[in-house]
Amino acid sequence: MILEVKDLSFSYGKKKEIVLDNVSFSLEKGEIGILLGKNGIGKSTLLKLIANLIKPTSGDILIENENIFSLSRNALAKKISYLPQQIDIPSRLVKDEVMLGRLPNSFFFNSQKDEEIVKTCLKEVDIEKLSYKYTSELSGGEKQKVAIARSLATQANLLLMDEPTSSLDIKSSFELIELIKNLSKNKKITFLIAMHDISLASSFGDKFFLLGGKNIHIAGDKTILNKENINNIFGTNIEIKNIDGEIYLAKNKGDM
Repeated sequence: MILEVKDLSFSYGKKKEIVLDNVSFSLEKGEIGILLGKNGIGKSTLLKLIANLIKPTSGDILIENENIFSLSRNALAKKISYLPQQIDIPSRLVKDEVMLGRLPNSFFFNSQKDEEIVKTCLKEVDIEKLSYKYTSELSGGEKQKVAIARSLATQANLLLMDEPTSSLDIKSSFELIELIKNLSKNKKITFLIAMHDISLASSFGDKFFLLGGKNIHIAGDKTILNKENINNIFGTNIEIKNIDGEIYLAKNKGDM
């Protein structure tokens, strides 16, 4: 098991407003987990907790059977990589940006091994041709790929991604999804991705976690993405269409 979250709770402010309450779930090696829920429900907060960017009120998070709170920042960076919704990459050569992923391993001294790993990561993400371009010249989709290559360079086994397709066009979104699927299948990288697009998420996720009421309302494979569960979580009244295994949303005729 790569990731195990146990009874995780988080509250903030003087009034200790509860955002997450006793959340528990797990992911196996190579699985693509999708967090679904309406805006403000706690998806981003949950990712930040797992990345140890904020501290929980209570509970435990295990990465490869080690409690993340007992790991040094450097040790954790070798196991978990976090990509926020807004990726802010300073202007530098793409290959130099990806090389930053080696910092937890190289301590500022780039070896021949580091150079080889970076080259491999650029190739795996299919951006070798961009190596000597500046990041400021890239499209949103290309920047996402650079961020993923940088994460791969750390050799972390778990990638956390917050709404990775939110600012991408359709073509770039599907290219990113294919990349995630390939990395999951061929390199056994585990992904936990926060999304709001149910149809898109259903096209590549292995396990789904529907967040509602400060906890995971239900977890499972694509079969849980049914009318009852989706309407309960999102507070909507929509129809769910399953066409050739793909999930599509349609407005309820009674609301038209």
